[in-house]
Amino acid sequence: MIKKLFKTEKIIKLRNFFSISPTFFNINYLEKNISISDGFFWRVDDNFSTKFKFTNLIKFYFNKESNVEIFFFDNNHNYLNQIALNTKNYSEEYIITKKIVKNINFGVFYIFHRSNTKIDSILRNSCYVGYSYKNSLYSYVHGNTPSAKKNISDNFSKLNYDLLGSSIFKKKYVVQKKFNSNKTEAMILNSTPIDQRILINDEKIFLKKGHSYIHQIKDKELLEINSKCYLLRPIIFEYEKDFLNVYHG
Repeated sequence: MIKKLFKTEKIIKLRNFFSISPTFFNINYLEKNISISDGFFWRVDDNFSTKFKFTNLIKFYFNKESNVEIFFFDNNHNYLNQIALNTKNYSEEYIITKKIVKNINFGVFYIFHRSNTKIDSILRNSCYVGYSYKNSLYSYVHGNTPSAKKNISDNFSKLNYDLLGSSIFKKKYVVQKKFNSNKTEAMILNSTPIDQRILINDEKIFLKKGHSYIHQIKDKELLEINSKCYLLRPIIFEYEKDFLNVYHG
């Protein structure tokens, strides 16, 4: 009983906040019938296009009929759109268009599995997003960190967007690479329950809950991120003329 209480969501948030046996994520793994999504960046700005490739996890693991819902938000966490996809195959892909995201330049989307059959498990979707710049080949990167969750079979369940752990103590995240490309950007997302004051090298930013941000990395510069987030891992966009390489920081 005490062990279960120690793993409830409220207690986990307190543990993470005070750094008492932190888990880094505000997730109760004793829950069932839950779909967890990473926070996936999309962008359609400046000759960009975004493609999402994912696996129908319920069909793959449980051989049950299911579909997926995708929720789109802009960089200020304003709701833009929602789509439902009837997934007939194990693997599917979806191209994000400007129409879907209301001609906004960039933001975040979340994908949740849906089924009328209850699943005695937690499913996390951490599949691949591809980015093309000026019609170049797509550069793919898999999901970054668990960021949101939703009940699989409850049509009225609320979306929870604060799965990343936050502490009263500052944390340092250093990308193990020295940048010297023509142009480099770092995209970060605040998936914590609270607003965050973040220092990216010498740039101070205030990132509200659910907001995302693009930081311009200077040439020959190390990327150091200081915040109260446990794992504020960025997605890196590295340019060499029209060639684009996207990867985890």
